[in-house]
Amino acid sequence: MTDSTTPPFKWLPHRAPTIINKLVVFLLHSPLHWLLSNNMLVLTFTGRTSGKPFSIPVSYFLSQGKIVIFTSNRWWKNLRNGATVTILFKGQWVIGHTETTNEHAVVMQEARAYILQKGAWNAWRIGMELPLRQEQALEQLAEVTRGRAVIFIGA
Repeated sequence: MTDSTTPPFKWLPHRAPTIINKLVVFLLHSPLHWLLSNNMLVLTFTGRTSGKPFSIPVSYFLSQGKIVIFTSNRWWKNLRNGATVTILFKGQWVIGHTETTNEHAVVMQEARAYILQKGAWNAWRIGMELPLRQEQALEQLAEVTRGRAVIFIGA
C-alpha cells in the first residue's frame, strides 16, 4: 500500500542527472554519436583517493589545439598534476594529459573564447542564462565563471 500524498515519481528529479548522463554516454558510444559529438565527449579518469574509474559526459570546445572543458563540480580535482585521461572524442578513444586551473582570470579568458567560437546561443553550456546578444553573454562572464574550473586536455 502506498501513501497517496507521495508523488509516484518522486525519485525522478533526484535521479534525472544520472539517467540523462547514462543516456548521453550510451549515445556517444553508439553509431549515433555524431548527434552529440560536436559538443560532447566522454571523459574517463581514475579517482585520486578511491582508485575507481569514472566516465562522465562533458561539453567541450577546441582552443589552440587542446580540448577545453568547464566545470563547477569538484571532480576536476582528480585531474590535477597532469593526470592521464581517456576520452571518447568523435567516436574514437584517445589518451590525453590534463592541465587544470580554477584561477578566475584564466577561466574567464577561456569562457570568452568559448562564446566567441561557439556563439552566445551556446553559453548555457557553461552555466549562463541564454542571452539574446553576444554582448550580454560577455558581460555575464565575471559572475558566471566564479567558482568554476577549466580543464585542458592535450596529447
